[in-house]
Amino acid sequence: HHHHHHHPRENGMSSTPTNAVFAADSALIGMGAEARIRKITFLGRPTIEKDRFEKTYRHSFLDQKLRAKRTAMEARCITRAYKTGVHTPMLYHVNMAECKLYMEHIDGVSVKEYLFAGPHPGQVDALADEIGRCISLLHDGGIVHGDLTTSNMLLRRTPHGDRCTAALDPTRLTLIDFGLAFTSLDCEDYAVDLYVLERALLSTHPGAQPLFDRVLAAYRAACTKAPLALARLDKVRQRGRKRSMAG
Repeated sequence: HHHHHHHPRENGMSSTPTNAVFAADSALIGMGAEARIRKITFLGRPTIEKDRFEKTYRHSFLDQKLRAKRTAMEARCITRAYKTGVHTPMLYHVNMAECKLYMEHIDGVSVKEYLFAGPHPGQVDALADEIGRCISLLHDGGIVHGDLTTSNMLLRRTPHGDRCTAALDPTRLTLIDFGLAFTSLDCEDYAVDLYVLERALLSTHPGAQPLFDRVLAAYRAACTKAPLALARLDKVRQRGRKRSMAG
């Protein structure tokens, strides 16, 4: 694998950011198990800084290698996803030494918030079609997202500053957080990706089964790998049911 996937939209990634590039207005957005997410200003742009911090309980040499590997994989998956036609945050800079990614901050609303706001049925259908289309592009591109939840899907706000959810375009989905993404040609991995989405949808949005069924229909229509992936999905579901009965 080449480690120099320059983002197609990006001309000239800076290779060594000096402190002058950063403004002092950083705000902590979230702490995950693996990373700290801050909103900062980088080269004058609102930017997300994702910092895979050191795990003190891991051996430090192994920890460094693991974090570096995951940082590189995340950067590669964002770039590859973008090349398949999926909207992702633009990658501005990768700092491999400190395992930090700098990417576009997207002014948008998560699909989770959007669905809670009660869109009309036509909008829900359009959204389901778009989700299915995006996942099929990823899978046909050999990319597994690994964490397909409605929090990791954004609808961009319209440029003319409309703050109302009704003005959002459900056919322009942006996928975020490729922290668990990896490349794979195994249909089992695509099936698990779909299963994660199904569980996330049904646990977060009661009554979302028709929405998920429509996502699958759109996926089936668009994805060349769909027949194998969907056959596998039933097996994955059965395993999941056995697990929940056992636990």
